[in-house]
Amino acid sequence: MRKRISIAVLCVCAVIFAVCVILIAGSYMRKAPSAEEFKAAPEVTAPPVEAGYVSPVDFEALRAVNPEVVGWICIDGTEIDYPILCCPEDNSKYLNTDFRGREDKAGSIYIESFNSPDFSDFNTVIYGHNMRAGTMFADLHRYEDGEFFFGHQTVRIYLPDRELIYKVFASRIVSNRHILSLCDNSDPDSCRRYLNAVLSAGNLVQDRDVQVTADDRILSLATCWVNPDYRYAVYAVLTDVVS
Repeated sequence: MRKRISIAVLCVCAVIFAVCVILIAGSYMRKAPSAEEFKAAPEVTAPPVEAGYVSPVDFEALRAVNPEVVGWICIDGTEIDYPILCCPEDNSKYLNTDFRGREDKAGSIYIESFNSPDFSDFNTVIYGHNMRAGTMFADLHRYEDGEFFFGHQTVRIYLPDRELIYKVFASRIVSNRHILSLCDNSDPDSCRRYLNAVLSAGNLVQDRDVQVTADDRILSLATCWVNPDYRYAVYAVLTDVVS
């Protein structure tokens, strides 16, 4: 008796299973596209991703520490590899304040509020101390040597959205007068006079193959001299923008 019941149960299960298979197959056949439909369907692809410029400097992390970071400077063949600061309310702040906002006689590398922080001016002046330990802008003095000058002419300014590449074209001792009092970036004639004064100086180390005009954009990199009445300056002209 039990054997007959078991056989009957197995038969019922087999029938139920067969019905389920038929229903599932029918549903798949209704939903699955034919080969012709698949070929006719438009090809769907992900939109192209524009690579764009990716800065090697993590400005988000830097500005989380100090929102007054405007860029980063790196000079070929030197130890100059620092963030650039700018305090709109106090141009002397970074003379004796480090990147983290702590008092430090080495200060920081900085520009003043007279310059645009996007480096779009004809003449952007960047300041840094000449530290005995060789830090900050001490290595600018290496450009007094002609061999070093011509072997290390690349200056890079990194910004969040692009990289500015400059070529050093001159270096010399200058007075400690405020550089931008000698060069009004809003006046083309003033820019020409400033550039002519730079290129006609008697104590100049110069690459005469680099052509510079008042229509270009230049950097004036300034640091201390042994005589406090003077500074040492290195000049570079913008040659390329990577964005």
